[in-house]
Amino acid sequence: MQDETNARYKTGNPLSDAVSYISDATYALLPSEFAHKLGELEKSLWSAVRGIADKELGWIDERVEGGDRLRNEWKESCRRADTQQATEPIQPES
Repeated sequence: MQDETNARYKTGNPLSDAVSYISDATYALLPSEFAHKLGELEKSLWSAVRGIADKELGWIDERVEGGDRLRNEWKESCRRADTQQATEPIQPES
């Protein structure tokens, strides 16, 4: 059983092992019920952050698509203006 518990902290990456141990120790210091409630709270907060991030990613996609649409409208407008200038007769300057 001792080998199983120590295996968690022997991944080959000393920094990762230290962070894992400190994280586990932090929760171990707390009363069990409080530690579980705190864990649930943290998961809820991170879920909310994920939800906000997902919405922001969707808004970014919409803004990029809107930018593409405007760029195409502007290009078409410039193309029409260039065509109109090319077809207008040249007026001599007075």
